[in-house]
Amino acid sequence: MTDTYLPRTSAAMLSILMRSRPANSRRIAPPQATYDARSRSQLRFPSAPKSRLHAIAREMVRDQILTAYVEGFSALINSVRRLRLPDTPRLIFTSNRHLYDDVFNTWVALATENGSKYFIGQHGGHYGLSKFPSFSELHEDDISDVYLTWGWKNTVKQVPGPCLKTIGMKYHPSAKPTHLLIVCDPLWKFPRSLFQDLTEHTGYLEYVASCVTGLPAKIQQDVLIRLNHAHADTGSSQLEWWGEHAPTIAVDDGVGGMRKIAGDSRLVVSTNNGSTFLETLNLNIPTLITWDESYAQLRPEAHAYLKRLEEVGIFHASQKSFIDHVTKHWDDIGTCGKANQCRRPDKCFATNTLEGNHIP
Repeated sequence: MTDTYLPRTSAAMLSILMRSRPANSRRIAPPQATYDARSRSQLRFPSAPKSRLHAIAREMVRDQILTAYVEGFSALINSVRRLRLPDTPRLIFTSNRHLYDDVFNTWVALATENGSKYFIGQHGGHYGLSKFPSFSELHEDDISDVYLTWGWKNTVKQVPGPCLKTIGMKYHPSAKPTHLLIVCDPLWKFPRSLFQDLTEHTGYLEYVASCVTGLPAKIQQDVLIRLNHAHADTGSSQLEWWGEHAPTIAVDDGVGGMRKIAGDSRLVVSTNNGSTFLETLNLNIPTLITWDESYAQLRPEAHAYLKRLEEVGIFHASQKSFIDHVTKHWDDIGTCGKANQCRRPDKCFATNTLEGNHIP
């Protein structure tokens, strides 16, 4: 087991039950190699192309595949030995390491060819919900023997489980929380085939901004826009965008920890089909969700769950619904600190429950 999201105690207990030991966290960079057109021209595919487009795509693959898998492949195989991992463990389990460690992935490929079983845990949000499954979801489900999800099941190999990221975590609200925390999606400038389907032209940020600027001035002064630390990686900083379109609204650059800022917030608002609302609801943090379904389309089997959230006031599919709901309840949100100690159950924003989660 490695990079599973589980806290150390839980990982240790699972290792005992599995009669194994957690894998070391040793990281080895893949070998660097020089591009060699002659070597790539010798790559062969198992069958003939089925169309002109298919043939063009193959040539692109031949040209774009990483050097570690062509010119540096022998060195990559040799790097696996330096991981000091068993050749054929009974079971391999990860939730993250397969996303960024090519040497680890090579070890997994060799081990599974020799009989090891490969378990992958869901990485985060968007999985199982979006109408357009990400490459990661499709690939992980394809290569794993068992796929541990955060509660959903579409295929035989998928096993519904808990939200792995919140196991062992506790919500510690501030005695006097202040923020109306609006959590923004980190990548918006260019199309996102990896996890999301947002682009600069979807009107995503315009939608979020209209939700904020439509609130009464007394509530706007408590709004804090939370950016992801990677918000500028797609070519444009959201700091600049918010400074231009809503200069009076406070913006957090995402560098600090989310746990503390959530504890200082009376309400957390998730604005995209990501991990945020899955984690905050799981931790009983007062949560709202809002997005325009034109840029966050769901697969048919997920609609019933979003409908339930809409019926109890958690999900809002329009700016007006969101603004009206927050305006009506803002003075009663966060008045008690903890829902299970509420002295005003008739007014408390977090008293009602949906399968154990405090909701508005």
